[in-house]
Amino acid sequence: MHTFFRTLFPQTCPGCHQALKTHAALCPTCTPKTAFLTHQSVLKDTQEPHLVYLGAPEGKIRRMVHALKYHGNARVADSLAEALASKVPASWQLDCLCPVPLHPRRLQQRGYNQSRVLAEAVGKKLRLPTLDLLKRTVYTAQQAKLHHLERQSNLEGVFDLQAPAHGKSILLVDDVLSTGATLRASAQILQRGGARAVYFLVVAR
Repeated sequence: MHTFFRTLFPQTCPGCHQALKTHAALCPTCTPKTAFLTHQSVLKDTQEPHLVYLGAPEGKIRRMVHALKYHGNARVADSLAEALASKVPASWQLDCLCPVPLHPRRLQQRGYNQSRVLAEAVGKKLRLPTLDLLKRTVYTAQQAKLHHLERQSNLEGVFDLQAPAHGKSILLVDDVLSTGATLRASAQILQRGGARAVYFLVVAR
């Protein structure tokens, strides 16, 4: 029956908009190849990677992020998860993944948190739990619509702990990193809550 409806209403790949010939979320061309698509980034004055991402938010990657974030295509997260998870260093000794939270009002509007969908997909590959350690207590303007300086002030005081983070090594997950304001604000709360370490994973940077 599924194949019958797929023939009548063919699905398209969110990366290139070509018709999909299988039940996969992405076509073979757009499915991430870990050898050349996944990157690790280091923080200033460190030699260990602290961020894992696929690439710049443009072209196919941008379209895949939009499919996940605005069109509820959760299967895209499953297709991206293997490439992302394969580049998470064992040296991070992670205890869990934590998605950047949405405010309850925006969660109700969208119906899902795309960062949690991504975190769960990656967590399955890493065999680690996804925990909602953070909550967003203030409803704010969407970061994508703000300028660089506005983004940091827009996030002051909007996150709080929802569950204990003490002693945990945490992989903080979001869809896109632009200025880093959201990840910094989230990580600060986790660190204040006693997190042993906080690392980052996004689809695009």
